[in-house]
Amino acid sequence: MSTLFEKLRQRNVFRVAAAYAVLSWILLQVVSLLAPALHLPDSLITILAVILLLGLFPSLIFSWVYELTPDGLKKESDISHDPAFKHQTGQKLDVAVIIMLVMAVGLLALDRLVLRTEAPTLASHTESTLGQTVAVQPDDGTIDSIAVLPFSDFSAGGDQAHMGDGIADTILHMLAQVDGLKVAARTSSFSFRGDDIDIAAIGQKLKVESVLEGSIQVAGDQLRIIAQLVRTSDQTHVWSKTFDRPASDIFAIQDEIANAVVESFGVSGVSPPTVMESARTDPEVYAKVLRAKNLWSKRTRKAIDEAIVMLNHAIDQDPAYAAAHAELATALVFSSIYGIANMETLRPKIREHVEIALQLDQNNATAYAARGHTWRSPQENEQARADYRRALELNPSDVNVMSWLAGVNFELGFIEEGKALIQRAYVTDPLKTFVRGQHAFSLAFAQNEPQAAIEVAEETVELGINPARAWGDLARLYMFGGRFGDSVRATFELVKLSPESPQPYSRLWSVLAVADFDLADRWRQQAFELFPHLRQESDSFIDFEEYETALEVALQNVRENDQSAGAYADLIEAYEFMGRYEEAAATGIKALQLFGKSDESEEVDDYEGGVSMSVAFALKMLGRDADAKPYMETVRSFREQSKSNLGFSTFFEIWFASYDEDWDAMADGLDALQIGRPMLMFMLIRHPYMQEAAQQPRIRAWMDEFQLVLDEAAEVIRNIDDPAFRNPALLVADSTE
Repeated sequence: MSTLFEKLRQRNVFRVAAAYAVLSWILLQVVSLLAPALHLPDSLITILAVILLLGLFPSLIFSWVYELTPDGLKKESDISHDPAFKHQTGQKLDVAVIIMLVMAVGLLALDRLVLRTEAPTLASHTESTLGQTVAVQPDDGTIDSIAVLPFSDFSAGGDQAHMGDGIADTILHMLAQVDGLKVAARTSSFSFRGDDIDIAAIGQKLKVESVLEGSIQVAGDQLRIIAQLVRTSDQTHVWSKTFDRPASDIFAIQDEIANAVVESFGVSGVSPPTVMESARTDPEVYAKVLRAKNLWSKRTRKAIDEAIVMLNHAIDQDPAYAAAHAELATALVFSSIYGIANMETLRPKIREHVEIALQLDQNNATAYAARGHTWRSPQENEQARADYRRALELNPSDVNVMSWLAGVNFELGFIEEGKALIQRAYVTDPLKTFVRGQHAFSLAFAQNEPQAAIEVAEETVELGINPARAWGDLARLYMFGGRFGDSVRATFELVKLSPESPQPYSRLWSVLAVADFDLADRWRQQAFELFPHLRQESDSFIDFEEYETALEVALQNVRENDQSAGAYADLIEAYEFMGRYEEAAATGIKALQLFGKSDESEEVDDYEGGVSMSVAFALKMLGRDADAKPYMETVRSFREQSKSNLGFSTFFEIWFASYDEDWDAMADGLDALQIGRPMLMFMLIRHPYMQEAAQQPRIRAWMDEFQLVLDEAAEVIRNIDDPAFRNPALLVADSTE
């Protein structure tokens, strides 16, 4: 053995091995430094390491067989075995190793002392990391805005997109709370999903100066995350970092990336909040919550139900994970909107999970937003407003909350604040379907620009980001604009996209009832089969002039829940259509007593304004004008504070003219009306309060002219060429196969 060892030493095999190892290390470091900047695949380093490892054995065999001489390479058996000659060759190899070691030290110093000084200093971590930071282009301090793109899924199974979205979403939320940083909203940023990303185009469309992009690979309990901050003006990299960590480190990685962004922007003395302990959990639980969030965001009954099941499993695994409780509360809220459950039933469960989430994390914005939904009623809208405001303080870029808060403000009479919030949401996230819909309705009703609203909604459909929501918004705007045929076609598109949700059915039959009563009833009966709870809604019968049944349903709903403002409103409506004015007035007065505002604010909310109008008209029909006067004064106050809401302003003028029996003024209002003509047409045809007005010559002429619009719509409806349109059962059967 000693003889073999001596021969290996004499033939410089050990020196060659040392030189080979140092050279290999240098090559690996150079490639790892340049790979992110040159957009080389992550696998390149692994491939190179394998090649170098495999090359070690041939090189050692080569050094055994051949010797480097002044005359070049020669077989070891053909050269002198003089020890002095062997020593000279060994010295040359020693010099080569020393030179390469100096190069290695220099490269290490360049990385540690130069590149990492120019790049943002990433937060330290208690566990080791194989990550490497590269500063390709030092920042000049001019960047103050960013878009965070969804991290691409490079995992072998291609099933980790939810994780990439979750990482980006969390970082975006953290950055949005940093003063001085403009952060593009989620939907707009996430619309640029895919491999073929044009950084310059993103900068132009979202008006940001930088983009954070990255990728994620998951293999077992290990993950690799690559994050890169890119300047949009010239597509140069400000910095890039690779993280090779256990999956349990994902929250620490998010903290590091967010801090690196802030530091690279030069926002002195400010750092984004770190992920709290209550927001950390087992990677498997985290993945479930992310998947569930993606599911309920689809806003279909099936997806929402799946999300609720998944979130319950996540909570079973980690009851102390605040995000799971907050997301479950939100999924339950959406099940009351898009599913078959109602808020009255779900409210206790939603609030239970909200309270748990807030006990674990008092700054959980999602929990406050979910609880805000549970307050949505005339007597509790102030609490809803407070919760939405708190949610927006904690997450200033949440455009959903902006829109929800705007809706509450409109209902409470804070019109200008509501309009400002809608505009803020639209500027923040102009590609989000829900926000675009709210913007369109604001154009139509608050600014009296129905054509501009329809153009926005049509463009939203073309974007195709959330087609079901887009078609639904467009259908409503068509209907309010009097385009019934177009409204039916748009609603039918919505039904095809969401056959398992009840709202499109009721919307479709309410429009169809104008032109094809039998077909409308066919859709209603199919909806009753699919969604029995619709039989407990009085509007299901008002639309078909089945007022006795509507009254029975409304009375039953009040008996079952005498604290529901909506139930009383339905009962008032049923009494009105039946001409039972004593009961209508008495029910309205009781509703105002039960659901009046608890504060001393002079603002009149829309519930108080609407019910007061019903009471005033009922009393007038009874000949009790003096008793009606204070209620009309309330309505006049609501009109004054809503004057900037241009679309509704014309409605008020028409109603006041009708109450005062000023028929010329009412006809002038009808002629000026741009949005909501179908609603008034229905009222003039059906509602007892409007029957005298409908007999006036100018108003009758307006009705005859609008009837032509309805006739054209009926022809469009009759010509819809789709078997499922005539037989809705076919559509439902297709959706369940």
